[in-house]
Amino acid sequence: MPRGGPIQITLAADPESAMLSVRDTGDGIPEELRAKLFTPFFTTKGQRGTGLGLGVVRSAVAELHGSVVVESQQGVGTTFRLRIPRPPTAAEGP
Repeated sequence: MPRGGPIQITLAADPESAMLSVRDTGDGIPEELRAKLFTPFFTTKGQRGTGLGLGVVRSAVAELHGSVVVESQQGVGTTFRLRIPRPPTAAEGP
């Protein structure tokens, strides 16, 4: 967020999954860039970025059979929602 601003982090859970939501009030992500967000080595930061952060997040969440959803609106901000299923309890079995 070039001009700074608040970031809201929310954690929630239900019987099936845990959810993490990270929301900012930045510039938003242009539509043409959203499709590339999780592509390894894609960055808009030039020499300052490696383009690995979001790809690593998505891989880690996928390994846990979860999902990452991005919602963004230009001039309003962006929200990343991560959902990870809860593992079965010992009584439920694998």
